[in-house]
Order: sequence, then C-alpha cells, then structure tokens
Amino acid sequence: KEALQASVDARLAAPAVPLAELLVAAEAGEDVAYRRAEARGRFVGEGEAHLYGILDGVPGYYIYTPLQLTSGAAVMVNRGFAPEAFKEAASRGAAPAGEVTVTGLLRPSETVPALARAFRPANQPAENIWFSRDPAAMAAALGVSAPAFAIDSDGGETDAPWPRGGVTRVEFSNNHLGYAITWFGLGVGLLFVYGAFHIKAGRLSFGAPASP
Repeated sequence: KEALQASVDARLAAPAVPLAELLVAAEAGEDVAYRRAEARGRFVGEGEAHLYGILDGVPGYYIYTPLQLTSGAAVMVNRGFAPEAFKEAASRGAAPAGEVTVTGLLRPSETVPALARAFRPANQPAENIWFSRDPAAMAAALGVSAPAFAIDSDGGETDAPWPRGGVTRVEFSNNHLGYAITWFGLGVGLLFVYGAFHIKAGRLSFGAPASP
C-alpha cells in the first residue's frame, strides 16, 4: 500500500498528458490509472450517468457526462459529486456549453471483487443509476461509444457549485499493523479458550499427577 500511495502521489504531481497519448499507453499494457489527463471537446447534449456515492458523509451521485473530443472520439467525464437533491440536471444546470478543456485523473473501469458484489447492488442502466464505475457501459446507455476509461475532472471547466469536481479519493487505507494485532490477538485468545475448555473437561492439568 505504501508503494501504491507513493506511485499515485508521483502521478498527481506530474503535468497533465493529452488523453490520446495515455490511451495509446494503456493499449500497450501500461498502467495509466491516476495519471493526469487533458482533453478538449464539447459535452454531448444533456445526457449524463449517475454513479451513487457518499462524500463527507453526504449521499449523492457522481455525474458522468460524455465529452465529444475535437478528434471525433468521445470519453466519459466524471464532472464531480452532487448531493441527492441535485441529482438531476434540472436542479443544478446542464454541462457547460461550447468547447472546454477538461483536466483530471484518468480512471479505468472498476473491478468489483466477487465477495463485494454480494453486498453491492447491480448497476441499473434502465434507471440510470450505477453502483460501480463502468465508463464504456455508461456511454453505451447514453448512445455514445467511449473507452473503458473516464476522466475525473478537477472541476476547472465550470464555476457551478454542483457537481463539485476534484474530489477523487487518492488515499488508500493501510491498516496492516491493526490487522496483525487483531488476528494475533484472536489467536492468543483462542488458545486460552482451548486450554480452559480442556481443563474444565479434566483432559488437561498442571503439576504432578495424582497418586493412583
């Protein structure tokens, strides 16, 4: 985890790279997650996808909108977080009109572990509610073709209060010492329980054996 955090910190400090270059690097097998990307284009219509999340204890949605690039391709942009009351564009305004430059962190599709899938609701494209990050599927549901990467915008393309950009979580929990203390503590406790059970059952004693 410490190596991962150091790698991400270095990527955050690096200058933004054109999106096209990063996608080429990804196709070549390079890990481009959390690389700073830059893309220029126009947000497509009023279509957007809503990814459920919680920010600072407040439930809401991350607003994903297709960006039609000047090259003709498209990419999904996570424009930021909006509380539940501002989920719909009508309550906060549509995406900026005209050509904009989006800068932010490149994020691949989310891989949800099998155990986590048992506790997380499935994506609901028909209702436009998503519970895991899948930019390509989000775009397809909006009638757009886009790669399996999205840009988490830093919010620089608009001054609107919602959605709020630049809120990507870039800190990773590193509780290995706590885990070790917990599990070794449980192990020691289980040894005491084991010993107490056998002492009570008369199968374990200490000191010299009793005379026959």
